[in-house]
Formats: sequence, C-alpha cells, structure tokens
Amino acid sequence: MTVCVAAFAEKSKAIVCIADRAITYPSYGSPVQSDSGMKKIMDVGDTRWVALFSGDSSFAQQVVANLATKAKAKGEGASDFDWMEPNAELAYQECYEQFVEDQVLRPFLLKRETFISRSKDLQPLDSQIVSSVNTKLAEFEFSCQLMFCGFDSNGPHIFTVVEPGAAQWNDLEGYNAIGIGREAATSRIAFLEIKSEDSLPSVFYDLFDAKVASEIIQGVGLEWDGRILVNGKSPIEIQEKAKKLIDQMWMVHNRGPYYPEMDEDDIPPQTYRAKMKKFCDEWLATSPRP
Repeated sequence: MTVCVAAFAEKSKAIVCIADRAITYPSYGSPVQSDSGMKKIMDVGDTRWVALFSGDSSFAQQVVANLATKAKAKGEGASDFDWMEPNAELAYQECYEQFVEDQVLRPFLLKRETFISRSKDLQPLDSQIVSSVNTKLAEFEFSCQLMFCGFDSNGPHIFTVVEPGAAQWNDLEGYNAIGIGREAATSRIAFLEIKSEDSLPSVFYDLFDAKVASEIIQGVGLEWDGRILVNGKSPIEIQEKAKKLIDQMWMVHNRGPYYPEMDEDDIPPQTYRAKMKKFCDEWLATSPRP
C-alpha cells in the first residue's frame, strides 16, 4: 500500500519525487501495516532516472534491475526518453511474463513454451489441465505500478508503467501519483494548481501537502522519502533537516484557528522560508556528477 507523487518545478528545471514507506503484510485476520525502512524510490542504474513504485516490491526491484542492465548495455542514449520509455515497458513485460510463469504455470510443471506452443514431439495437454491453468490465469491477481522520472535533452519527463506492461505519459500534466492514495493525492494537487513554472520550494511544499492528504487512506504511511532531480545531475536525496522543516511548515499552515497550541518541536524557526529556499538553492546548484 503506497502513495508516490512527482511533479515538475522551477520552470521545468527540476522534478520533485516523494514516496511513503508503508508496507502491508498479509495475515489471517486484517492485513498488518507499518512504516518501514524500505525506500520506494530507486535509481535506474547510472541513467540519472529514478523509479517510484507501488505494489509488489520484489517485482519492482526486478523490473528496475532489468532496465538498468539494458541501459548499461545501451550506454550513450540510455537516458533519452525515446529509449527509456519503450525499454521500461519491455522490462516490465519480461518480468511480468516470468512472474506469471512462476506463479501459475510452474505448479503444473509447465513453462510458457510447453503451454502455449507445444512441439510436435509432445503429447497434447489433458483438457482438464488446460482448463485448470486457464482458471488460474483468469483468477490471477497482481498489482505493481512504476513511475519513472528523469531528464533528457528535451527536458523533464514523467511516465508510468502499469500491468501488464503499458506506459502512460504524464508530461502534459507535469505531475502524477500512483498507489492506493493516488486519488486523494491527485485531487489535492489539482486543488493546489501545481504548475511546472512554480518555484522548487513551492512545489516541494505542495507535493508534501498532497502526500499528507492521502494519509487518510488506509495503507498510506506517515514516514516518507524524497528525491530532487535536476537536469545533468545525480538524483539528490532530501536530507532529514529539510524533511523536518517541511513537516514543521505544514504543521503551521494547515491548522485551524481552534486547534490547541503546538508543541515546541513542531514550531519552525522564524526564518523557515529562507532556510527552505537555501535547501532548494543548494539542490539546484549541486555540482554535476563527473
């Protein structure tokens, strides 16, 4: 269970990415949920792209590893959207096919080749086996979405790959959200009217606000991670000091007039706007990776 959000900022010079850390375990009663140390934002090899995911974490790691291997073999040009998008689809499709084979066909001692296109030297499958496999395939449930963010020579890009490996482009909107908290987060983003021309501090705050809005949904955790992407530079992890400050800012600006007094630890310094601007200026000015 997850919410991941991303949006263009600073006249499309940066991309802000935020993901919660919630993880849900199946149990005999209600599913058990807790915040974890698992980060749902992964680097795609050395491409300077990142992938945010919701759903099956093992599957997401396999897709990103598959894509990173393809990117390493490609070398120059692997960061281009025209290469990244179709190969992200392909990586997802390859992992999905293998996942279905392992989960559905393997228990029947079958592989894709022996079920779909049996050679002439093999006997036809028993009709009951075929029927059982088809039933398992029809009942097969799976959930994993990956949202890819990065830059190429044409600017910033956000696209999402969903089951069974189809890409959805998000450049026109300039933002997207995935996971169980998607509807709440995107509704808040639309209400806040986040635009790619907005400053990095503004988009960072508004995306955090959208993430908080999604916490009302069961399965979205309080703990979170973030990355800032800037063209030509390695993804920048949002440090704890900046996370603490943005949380304090939210506590101040989202309280009604009849709320009780705030705890001292929740009150930001009087210079919080200048401090947040300093964080963002440092991220934008970070030296490119050699």
